[in-house]
Amino acid sequence: MLSFAEGLTTLRRTVRRCFRKIDRRKPSETCTDLWLPPGKNETKAGQVSFVDRPYLREPLDCVEEPGVTDVVVVGPTRIGKTFLLRMLFAWSIAFDPAPVMWVDSTVDTARRVSRKELRPLVEYNAVLRERKPKDRHHFSDLAMHFPGAAFGMVGSNSDNQVAGDSVTRILGNEVGKWRGATEKDANIQEQVRHRTEAADRDRFHMWSCTPDLEEGVTWKLARKGDMRKWFAVCPRCAREQELVWGARGSDAGVWWPEDARGVDGAWDLARVKTEARYRCVNVACPAHVGATGWTDAERRAARGACAGSPRASTA
Repeated sequence: MLSFAEGLTTLRRTVRRCFRKIDRRKPSETCTDLWLPPGKNETKAGQVSFVDRPYLREPLDCVEEPGVTDVVVVGPTRIGKTFLLRMLFAWSIAFDPAPVMWVDSTVDTARRVSRKELRPLVEYNAVLRERKPKDRHHFSDLAMHFPGAAFGMVGSNSDNQVAGDSVTRILGNEVGKWRGATEKDANIQEQVRHRTEAADRDRFHMWSCTPDLEEGVTWKLARKGDMRKWFAVCPRCAREQELVWGARGSDAGVWWPEDARGVDGAWDLARVKTEARYRCVNVACPAHVGATGWTDAERRAARGACAGSPRASTA
């Protein structure tokens, strides 16, 4: 006999299934049906593609991986952290409807993201637009009531803002800027995570972070995970390896001619872009030598895989 909690979870799944389209593709594959609207807020407008950034597929696909409840994406600006959150937002509306809450550093920041990136995304894609509520009061900057997928945005600078109804998925933007623990209350990130407890096995959280100090929330979250890394396969020797930036004298990494400079001694960026190569970590590989390393086209075409441990073999 099912417990009340298990029965409630089963009921929620049944209701969600009524709104879900039959689609056997992975989340990252379904998101390629979407188009990013033109405008100054988009780095690359047009149909969603993972060709230039294949490493973004795995974090997005984890939403359907059994046993995964949290994904922590740590990286500098402009690598696609907010893009991942936006894709999960769209997927949770059109492809697997579920209640979602977006938590940002402040309410004003959340409202700005909504106006510049989320609402235009909904209006620009028919698969999202057709689910838009008819009542304009149910489609605002901070609250959007889609069929089977109520969506809300809050700030992380007070306990009252993150309190409320249960949700299934959490999209956390710039977690390192959220309010930390006080003498009376736990940190905001821990409070936010409690909002999905009722979802049981369906709960999922994606935390977006910019690197901060080791004692900060960002690295504490990252260390709790399995530290998955993206390994690309060398097109010359088939050696799997972690892609790194590298430095002069390192075993692998990005390389360009030392003489690619102008008369003033500054880097000739046009030449650097044309002649830059990636050096394979395998010293026996022809691509280990800088000038004969992977071209940018080869790097983009290189298939890859994720390893679940930083100690995984790359041989």
